[in-house]
Amino acid sequence: MREKLTRLRGLGDDSDEEDKDLSAAAWIERSRNLEAERRLAEQRAKELAELDAEFDVSRLVEADVASSAYSSNDLAGLRVAHSAKKFKEGQTTVLVLQDRGVLDSNDDDAAETLINVNMVDDERHAENVRNRAQVGSAWHAANAGLEGEAGLDDEDDELGGAAGPSVLAKYDSVIAADSASRKRAFVLAGGETEAPAAKSAAALARDAVAAASVSLDGPSE
Repeated sequence: MREKLTRLRGLGDDSDEEDKDLSAAAWIERSRNLEAERRLAEQRAKELAELDAEFDVSRLVEADVASSAYSSNDLAGLRVAHSAKKFKEGQTTVLVLQDRGVLDSNDDDAAETLINVNMVDDERHAENVRNRAQVGSAWHAANAGLEGEAGLDDEDDELGGAAGPSVLAKYDSVIAADSASRKRAFVLAGGETEAPAAKSAAALARDAVAAASVSLDGPSE
């Protein structure tokens, strides 16, 4: 019995030694890989430094950054589609270029228009409320005193009453809204604006005139 236990204990010891050998081998392999990666990184850094010294890459990058720097004079002439009263001094408002329709003029001389998405939604909602109120008032005025009379035929009913609102009323409201929008708009004047180095003038206008000290010279409502 003692001999059997001794033999089993010996087998177990051999297994532990093998595990230790495997662990040591794995550690050595990992260390070699890390050392190889370190040497590769040093080699790449050395090559980049040599490339910089040969072609003066740093100066080229600095020159490119400097060429992308500009003042807000580059934004002068852009049209803002909102009332100047909506903009408060010290408050940052994000403006983006308004999309042009397919039938809109693509003339390069045509002024680009900047909008604030939230302001556009608010103005559209207010305009819809006004239009519904006007259409409702027109319908009631047209049908005043006619309620209960037999003079209204089916066709009149379908048109909203004997003298219902104009068929072109919705187009009239669109024209009126566009006219009001043009009256609210103002044009940016030059001012001190510092753009992010990596952005062109067009990119800044699309992202925002954030961080810009915008002159709000323009017609008031």
